[in-house]
Amino acid sequence: MTTKAALITGTSRPAGPGFAVARQLVGLGHRVILTARDLGRAEPLVAQLREKGHQATALRLDLTDAASMREAADHVAHTVGHLDVLINNA
Repeated sequence: MTTKAALITGTSRPAGPGFAVARQLVGLGHRVILTARDLGRAEPLVAQLREKGHQATALRLDLTDAASMREAADHVAHTVGHLDVLINNA
């Protein structure tokens, strides 16, 4: 069975709803991609998930910037190949 992939926008706060959803999805076996305008804020959250053995990556995404959206879509297409879940938390 293929691991389901989920992308969550606006995941830059440890106590925020985006990270809460990410924790729930990894608990269900999903691979999660946490996105934030400031990549440095998403990376520690990814580290927390990885420390527990979950599949997680951080990706810079600014939904007000078309180039950022294209770059993120290209990155997902080339590294994951598909998305099963999209959570727009931004």
